[in-house]
Parts: sequence; structure tokens; C-alpha cells
Amino acid sequence: MKKTILIFQFVLISLFGFAQYAVETDSLIVYGGGTFGGVTVSPSMELIFITTTGTNEDLEINPNGTGELLLTDTRLTLNGTTDFFENTSGNSEITGSSIIFPTNIGTTLGSYNAIFGSGNFNAEEAPAYNFAAGYKNAYSATGSVFYNGIFGDRNAYSATGSVQYNGMFGYRNAYSATGSIVYNGIFGNQNAYSATGSVQYNGIFGRENAYSATGYVYYNGIFGRENAYSATGNVYNSLLIGYKNADSATTVTNTIAVGGEVFKNSKIDLTNAIGLGYQAGINTTYTGAAIFGTQGQPTANNQVVIGSSTYTGGILLDTTTTVNGSIHILDFIQLTPTASPPGSAAEGMIYMDTDHHLYVHNGTTWVQLDN
Repeated sequence: MKKTILIFQFVLISLFGFAQYAVETDSLIVYGGGTFGGVTVSPSMELIFITTTGTNEDLEINPNGTGELLLTDTRLTLNGTTDFFENTSGNSEITGSSIIFPTNIGTTLGSYNAIFGSGNFNAEEAPAYNFAAGYKNAYSATGSVFYNGIFGDRNAYSATGSVQYNGMFGYRNAYSATGSIVYNGIFGNQNAYSATGSVQYNGIFGRENAYSATGYVYYNGIFGRENAYSATGNVYNSLLIGYKNADSATTVTNTIAVGGEVFKNSKIDLTNAIGLGYQAGINTTYTGAAIFGTQGQPTANNQVVIGSSTYTGGILLDTTTTVNGSIHILDFIQLTPTASPPGSAAEGMIYMDTDHHLYVHNGTTWVQLDN
């Protein structure tokens, strides 16, 4: 394309004493001394380019060569508002409010991606709207890769399902997951590494959580290491905090496991199970338990367990407690004797007096139970 340069006479006269003229510039133009594969502009020189048609056209600099534009001790000003120059530290610097790229940065794949590093997003389907930094993230993913921020090494490396709307940081998270990976925040090392089901709507932080889970992993908060590591069923709507909680369960649904090794090696359905404390429910075969305390163990399905042999001080209930149901006491009950029974007693209350006798309230008065 030929470009016409009209150089105003007053500029040329003031700078070089030239007369006004027009030139067609499909060849090299050199001003200010030296020979370059482009244009050399010195601080004392100003070039004004105007087309003969009155419309804007491009300036091509050595289009068949290096295309070099050399700015000596000066800066390139874009529309008078943004400068591009080399700063005093020898680095390129851009001033201005923003820089807008209408397509990709760092890749020819897909559209609207910013990709930094090596081998990121060599996906079979063109990725779009992703930001990736690191090494071989989503390298050979065969599904769609859209709207992700992925940072680190080989995250979603060979995922065969869709990888969409995720924030993924670290090393080999969802590395070879075969299901879709959607709407997750995954941080750490090899989380959901080879999960065979979909991984969706999770916050997963740590190492090797849901590592080889064979069911889907949905709506969970998982923090720590090797939680639900090899769960053979679904991991759904659960909170797992610590180390190897529910590591080999068949199903982890509506489960809370906080401590470390909670329900470890328990190859059972942990639906609605609660375990709080180190090794609570470890190796248990009972389902649906709610366990509070280190190494607490249920003795039946759907049982609430408070405490264990670790807590030798017993259980203190420092307030009025209502039990809707019966109380089964395996050994004994001990009442502390008192000489002052409550004046506002209700029918059915029992106390031990300091006179060594038991009393029950019949609704009107206290009646001695024994002889």
C-alpha cells in the first residue's frame, strides 16, 4: 500500500530548511542520521503524516523487512495521552489509563485469552476468556476450556470434560479428571487429581483431597490433606477439615468431619454423619453417627456419641437440660445430697437429702421414697 506523506512547510523550514513536498513511501525513509530497518527519530525532529485523501491510513515501516522503528532518547506518544518509552532502569514502560487488547495475548488458540508460560491450553477445542500462567495447564484437555483463571503446573492437564469458571492454583489439580470441572476454587497439590466424576461448585484447599474419588464431587468445602481421598461414591454437600477424613468412604453426603482421621478407613455410607475430634469414628462400621470428641466410637447406627475414654472428667451440663425421650444409664446415677430442696419444685422431681433419704415431689409436697 502506498502512503502519501505531506510534510508541512513551516515544520521543515524551521527544522531543516526544506521546501514543502509530498513523497510516496513504499521504500525506506531515514532521517536524523544512521541507517536502520525503519525510521530513526531524534529529539529535535518532528514528523507530521497526513494523507492526501483526508482520511486516516496506516504508516508501514519496512513492511517486508524487520519493521523496526527506533526512537532515540525519546518516547512514542499515542494520541497525546499514552507514552511508551524505556525508563531509567532499562525497562519498557507505558503510561496511561489502560491498554486494551481485542483478542489473545500469548497464544493463537481461541479468543480473548491471556496466556503466559509454556504449553498452556493446547486444548482440542479452542479456549476462550481464560487467564493462565505457568506450565501445561489444560495441556491436552479434550473438553471446552472457558472462563478460567489457572496458575501453576499442569492443572487440568488432560481433563476429558469441560473446564469452565474455575480459579485453580497450584500443582496438578484435576490433572486427569474425566468429568466436567466447573465453578470451583481449587488451591494446592493434586486435589481431585484423577476424579472420575464431575467436580463442581467446590472450595478445595490443600493436598490430594478427593484425589481419586469415583463419584461426583459437588458443593463441598474441603480443607487439608487426603480428605475423601479414594471415596468410591459421591462426595456431596460436605465439610471436611483436616487429614484423611472420610478417606475411603463409599458415600460422603451431608457429612461434617473436622479434626484429623475422622471416619478414617470407614468404608461405609457416611450420609448425615458428623465427626468432630481427632479419629472420631475411625474404622467404624456404623452409619449415620454424630460423634463429638477425640476417638469417640458409636455402638449403633444413627447414634449420638459425646466424649470417649479420653475425657476422664465426664460431661458437665451447667444448665437445665431437657431430654425428649428415655435415659438409659448403664452403670449408676449419683445424686449430690442437699439440705435445701428447691422451693419451686415440680411434680416428679427427685433429690437426695443430707438425712440420707430420697425424696420425690408429688405436685404438692416432698415425699420420702425409702424407709
